[in-house]
Amino acid sequence: MKFRRGAALFFLILVTTVVHWPLDRADFSYDDRNLVQTNPAITSIGRALEGFRLPFPPSQPERALYRPLTGLTYAVDAAFSGLQGAAFHRTNVALYALLVVLLHRLALAYRLGAGFAFASALLFAMHPIHTEAVDSVSGRSELLSLLFSVGALLLFLRVDARGWRSPAALGSAALYALACLSKESGSVMLAVLAVHAVALRSPALPNPHARLAALRPLAPHAAVLLGYILLRSLVLGRFSPAAAVLGDADLSTRFWTMGSVFWIDFVQLIAPLRLELDFYYQARIGIVEAPTTDALLGWAILVSVVAAAIGLARSQWRAPADPRPARAAAVCAFALLLFPLFPTSHALPIGALFSERFLFAPSLGFVLLATLAGRALLRRSLPPRGVLVAATLLTGSLALAGAVRSHSRALEWRDAVQLWRGAQLHLTDKRAYTNLAAAYLERGELDLAAAQITRALELDPHDVASLGNRGVLELQSGDLDAATETFEALLKRDPGDALTWFNLGQTAQAAGDPETAASRFQRAVNLAPGDPRFQQALDTARKQLTSNAP
Repeated sequence: MKFRRGAALFFLILVTTVVHWPLDRADFSYDDRNLVQTNPAITSIGRALEGFRLPFPPSQPERALYRPLTGLTYAVDAAFSGLQGAAFHRTNVALYALLVVLLHRLALAYRLGAGFAFASALLFAMHPIHTEAVDSVSGRSELLSLLFSVGALLLFLRVDARGWRSPAALGSAALYALACLSKESGSVMLAVLAVHAVALRSPALPNPHARLAALRPLAPHAAVLLGYILLRSLVLGRFSPAAAVLGDADLSTRFWTMGSVFWIDFVQLIAPLRLELDFYYQARIGIVEAPTTDALLGWAILVSVVAAAIGLARSQWRAPADPRPARAAAVCAFALLLFPLFPTSHALPIGALFSERFLFAPSLGFVLLATLAGRALLRRSLPPRGVLVAATLLTGSLALAGAVRSHSRALEWRDAVQLWRGAQLHLTDKRAYTNLAAAYLERGELDLAAAQITRALELDPHDVASLGNRGVLELQSGDLDAATETFEALLKRDPGDALTWFNLGQTAQAAGDPETAASRFQRAVNLAPGDPRFQQALDTARKQLTSNAP
């Protein structure tokens, strides 16, 4: 038995690693640039520890993000390997493999049996909706939060008669704290734990008073949540982002937009055939002010799922003398699906309409529910040997399809050019062209960059990012006068743009004028303190001035 379980875990780790391991390119892309590559809080472990009293990243308090533990892991990566994307990606894959192992253990705790527990973990590992969380470095907050949440859950299931004083309860609360400090959505795990406290207790709880008493081991978790809310409020001074997507929307608009988001949620959980950046979903969903087919379907599915969960929970509550492991497991899986959906449902203000990483945590509950439903259906329809054969074929087919799609999407997330090329296929948006141009410029592919800059400026001739790209193109092409003119024009529009001052400094450096370059780099550093690019350029210019001195 131990050998078979060990072999199963080895296989799960192997396939997870093979699908997501960065063998070729391992770039930073999209949000990685703001949250990691240019984040001054990760330049040293000491700076990262200061992040426990600062927003994440420190230069963008308007986003209302508080993720100090995630920032600390970035700083550890940077301390060992510098800002090399490959190391950050490898850490993500290692965390994901560990999460898959913990999910396998959770499925066993749900009494799914060895075969179906393995199927659950494999299907979770190969689900394509996870690629943004796993293969973009900025998705690490999702990985850490869910990893610590599942760890907290597994420890909580081991709480003994000592209740909240037991080492398992205290350890679970500590992991819950780490989940909250990794990402805000980790806080919903308290509700999930409460469901497990009642649904999975053995022996069965005889009366309502005993069931409520089962919640007492959650006292440390409740204290953690209160402390986290207080700490986050003190650090950020705000609850929601300054630019919440539905911040000014009326109740009707919020309701119908939420329905459309729910529809996309369930479509992507069930059949993630098209994987896109959030730009695509902004256009696909939009701000919905009246009933639409998507909104109606989304609410219908959500209400049906909630009704099914409540029905199962009531059955479990009313018949404690005859507990059914499958029913209890389903109640818990519904909790793992529905509670993590809440933070991104727009019931509360958030900064993005939809993103695939939002489904990372809910997908755990979805996969467990799908496995439970599949097992029940196969057992009703087939003899035991037929169940084994059918389950093997079905799991293998779904896992293989998921692995192929996940691997191809992983390649895109680790390669900025591929990522933005893919975005252009289904989206006409200047941001897609601008970001692809920046990726080409980073590689020195100037002709390809020029074509994308032209297309972006055709859509918006005054777009600052596109004009900035044009200046960088002129700089890299050696047309220093044109580059200077472009950057100076941008500074007239926004004298406080640190990146433009940095680019002007690079232009002066290329012209052999380190003194002017240093003064411009200093302006950039003053405007964006701690940005590693700006400080490094300033240090280089100063060294050149020193070496040129008589």
